[in-house]
Amino acid sequence: MFKIGFVKLGNIATSTAIDLSLDEIAERTDIEFKIISFGPKMTEKEGKAAEELKAWQPQLVVISSPNAATAGPTAAREAYRGIPTIIISDGPSKKEAREALSAEGYGYIILPMDPLIGAKREFLDPAEMALFNSDALRVLAACGAIRLVEEELDRSIASIISG
Repeated sequence: MFKIGFVKLGNIATSTAIDLSLDEIAERTDIEFKIISFGPKMTEKEGKAAEELKAWQPQLVVISSPNAATAGPTAAREAYRGIPTIIISDGPSKKEAREALSAEGYGYIILPMDPLIGAKREFLDPAEMALFNSDALRVLAACGAIRLVEEELDRSIASIISG
């Protein structure tokens, strides 16, 4: 049984369906899942707390967050050094984190088309936020980005299993 752990820090639309894309109707018997989510929070505190997943001994860790260069995602990936880890993030990571991720040996998928709503709190309506994120996920699914992520994760699982 292959163990894949997901750490969700903050929110990008892909985060909401990433684990489900691998086994939406729970039919796969070859994979076990464990997900640690910190909701909208992604500070260094949450990044360090993500280390609790290590006790479960995942064979692959997937960390999803906006801007992988910030303190929370950085602390989370440092906790999993030595364990195959893939970072999934949005556009700001392309210029701020990509080189560091490569240099540190992490796999990554940067989806510049997966936006964070970016509204100031006083202007952020919960209904608008839900609609924005559901529309973003719908576009990512319709354009093939969710399928791409699922295929790359499956390819990574197969690669780890084969050694």
